[in-house]
Amino acid sequence: MANRNSGGSTGADGTSDTLTMDDATHLLSSYRRRFVIDVLTENASITRSKLSDEVAALENNISVSEVTGKQRKRTHTSNRQTHLEKLEDAGILNVGDREPIERGPTFDNAVEILQTLRDLCEDTK
Repeated sequence: MANRNSGGSTGADGTSDTLTMDDATHLLSSYRRRFVIDVLTENASITRSKLSDEVAALENNISVSEVTGKQRKRTHTSNRQTHLEKLEDAGILNVGDREPIERGPTFDNAVEILQTLRDLCEDTK
């Protein structure tokens, strides 16, 4: 990931509130990361467990109550091992060691970019 302090406006704490083009295209290339952003759009903060349920439901086009243990575990493991760290490194999420997961300083910028892409492109997931 590129340094999240490069480009965009900078807040008082020295962090940028915008993503670089490279970071945005890389991060949003994963449907699972897009779903994580979608879930956080509806929930300002969320537990890892609830996030796994919500993302698994979106991935499988089912309701949260229909998510199986296998679907939940697969999503939870992937988020824990890969996706949440990448989103946190880019400032989209604040994960840390404790609950809940919250929106980070570049979250709004990521949502805006994602919505623009969805408006312009055929979205398969």
